[in-house]
Parts: sequence; C-alpha cells; structure tokens
Amino acid sequence: MKKSLLASTLILSLLAGTFVPTLAPAYAEETTTVSEDEEETTAEETTSEETTVAEETNDTEESSENNESSDEDADDTDDNETNDEEAPANDDDDAADWEAYQAKLQEILEAEKVEVLYKNLKPINLSEDVEGIDIIINGYYYYEISNFDVDWEYVFGDQTEKGGVIVYDITLRNTSDQDLYPVPTFNTTVTGNEDFITNNNSLVKESQSINWLFHNDNEGVLEAGQEIRGFYPLPITPNTMEKIEAEGIGLMETPAVYTSEDFETETLLARGTNIRIPFTTKGEEIAAAAADFYPDVYTLENWGNKTLVDEVELSETIESQGLSITIDSYQLTELEPNEDYKDRFADFEDGAYLLTVAVTYDNQTKKDLQLDMVSGTLALADMIRYFSEGLLEPRLENRELPAGETASRYHTFLMDGKTYEKFAEDEWVLELKPQDTDFDRLGEKDAFFFELK
Repeated sequence: MKKSLLASTLILSLLAGTFVPTLAPAYAEETTTVSEDEEETTAEETTSEETTVAEETNDTEESSENNESSDEDADDTDDNETNDEEAPANDDDDAADWEAYQAKLQEILEAEKVEVLYKNLKPINLSEDVEGIDIIINGYYYYEISNFDVDWEYVFGDQTEKGGVIVYDITLRNTSDQDLYPVPTFNTTVTGNEDFITNNNSLVKESQSINWLFHNDNEGVLEAGQEIRGFYPLPITPNTMEKIEAEGIGLMETPAVYTSEDFETETLLARGTNIRIPFTTKGEEIAAAAADFYPDVYTLENWGNKTLVDEVELSETIESQGLSITIDSYQLTELEPNEDYKDRFADFEDGAYLLTVAVTYDNQTKKDLQLDMVSGTLALADMIRYFSEGLLEPRLENRELPAGETASRYHTFLMDGKTYEKFAEDEWVLELKPQDTDFDRLGEKDAFFFELK
C-alpha cells in the first residue's frame, strides 16, 4: 500500500506580499482526509494618500522660466504651485504629457540620459467589476536611466550607472453618491525578483503625484463625484531590470476601497486583486497566451508554461436547501515550471498536472456563504483523493457571498504525472463542502458531488 496522502507544504514568501507554496505530489490508494490550508490575506493597513491631480503644461513651465528671478529656488516654488496647473495633457486633452515628465525625471535625477524601454497607453480599468469607483491606469512608461547623481545611489542598488523607473498614470474617480476611501498603492512584483519595488514620490513633482495629492490635499478621502489624477513612479534596480527582461511581465496588486475611514472589513467595497502588467513585447506575448488559460496563481504569477490537455464545458448544477452550485467548466493542463519555480516542483519527478475548475455559487439561503473557505476534494476512481490547493487559487475580491447573491470562483487540484497517467481514463468526482460564516455546513450533507469524467 502506498503512503497516505501527503499535504502540500506551504511556504509563505513575504516578498512584496505574495505567497509561494513549496509543492509535493499528493496521492494514496485509499481515501484519507486532510484539511485544506487556504491562506487569507488581511486588509491592508492604510496610511493612504489621495490625489486631485493637476499637471503643469509646457506653457506653464515656459512661463515660469521666463519670469524666473535670480532666486535659485524659483523652480522649486513653481513646482509647488497648483493654481495655474492643468490636468496632464499633450496632443490629447485627456493624455498625460509624457515628454514633459521624462524631461523632469532627467532633471530630478541629474541623469546623463533617460531612454524609453517600453510604453503602454491603452487604459486598464482596475475596478471594472466594482460599482461606485473607477480606478484606471491611463498608461504607463518604463524608462532606463543612465549615469545619475550620487544622491540616488541607495534607491538604485547602491550604484549610479544604471537604473529603471516605471511610471503609472492613474485616475481615481468616485462615481457614487458617498465618500470613498481607496488605498492607492499599486504594488508591483516580478517573478524571481529579490529587490523590493516601492513607490518614490521624489521622482515626480508634488503637484503631479497621486499619492501626495491624495494624502495631503484630500486628506485620504475621495469625495462623491470627485476625480483625481496623477503619476505613480517606481524606481527599479539593475537586478530587477534583468528580471523584467527575462520575464517580460510583472504583477500589480490593485487597491482596496472602503466606504469608511475606519477601514473595517464590513466597509470593504473592493478587495485588492492581482493583474498582469507587461513591460516588454515578450511580456505582451506572455499575457496574450495566458488569456487562454484560467487565472490560477500558476498562470497569473507566471510560474512557467502550460500545455492544455483537456477543456470541458460542463454546466452541471446541484441545489440543496437554497444553495445552488454549478460546475461551469474545467481545464486540465500540464505544467512546465520556469527556473524560478522549478525547485518548488522538485518532488514531481514524473511531471505535474493542474486541474482548474470554474464554479458558480448561487446563495438563496438565509445565511452568508464563506466563499473563500469552500473546500474541495477530487477523487480519482474512488481510490486517490486530492485536496484543493488554496494557494494556487486566485484571490477573491469578496470572501463572503451574502444571502440572495451569486458569485464565481476557481478551485485548483495539483497532481503528479504518474498518478494522472494511471487514472486519466477513470472516473473523476469532485466534492464541494460549503459553509456559512459561522462555519456551519450549507446544504445537506454529501449533497454536492459532481462527476467530471
């Protein structure tokens, strides 16, 4: 008899707030029960900053230069003036003046050269599924900086020869009739990167920094009907630039939004999620290819290549005591981890396969469903049991599903190649165990069994 099911060992990586599990194959020839560890992210603490963005145009800057007195601080005074400023604009009224920003960046860093490595001016709506607020990346640039002032060496890896700057042009727009409290951090990570990527407001004028304006001018509140726009710069070390070149893509954590300045869980309007951000043409290709796969963590965080083995539209629904669960579809993929994650699959000597299941929950009970705590068990031929890998499942925007509402999520199951090959043609049955926010079962016992194959 083979060993009982081995639960995957989960290692928390604190780098930039991401979780990276160390994985091991889990299989057994008899049924076992292992509780699923699904890591919950806590609501971010906020020392947030808001924006009422107004960016100086070339005409304003030229005017200030013409009226410049012998006082050497005239430029600094001009930087802090907002009365005569306009929203970021170039040829289009609603577009940021990137040429002016690049010139100012070179001036701030006293750099010999600032070169554009990549740009994307296609707007990205980070709050598409959230009513009441628009959080939009209007565009972003990735610059390479050469030979800059020694005062900046600590920011760029203790050297002054080469560095990078990623700059997002951000709009926050409150479309609701109440004040909102977003947390305007746009944390960005790159697979395998060991250097922190953090916002540095010194790389932009105060009058153009979305963080500075949000925190100082708006005192951390986005009033009903208000719109704010500004830049969000991220300095990049040479080591990180190498990772960007190798990976081509990064991961951005979108802001959380609250309806109260207390930032309590019950006032959470939108929980931050992760999206993929390309920084090279290679990254664009990776993002396009990833669009064909379900957004589990392996895909979202670019752990490696996937090969589609099977994709099935199931649309099977089971209802019990007011709760309806529908298996919409599933994808089975063969995994080929990249160099940064290969060690985490070292125990998968015969390869690794990932089953990602798309599930819809319709909660017509009188209790709230604890959506993020629904456990899943996959039985192969009623002999081998796999338990859902919570840390390979994408973060849920809302952890709870209130009574009377509907929501979808993904469940993932990781299996070793040898077991998959042995049971590929056998019966596969998925059991889901929903519970309410008091951790009591929803639906009848043993109600939610689905035949996948």
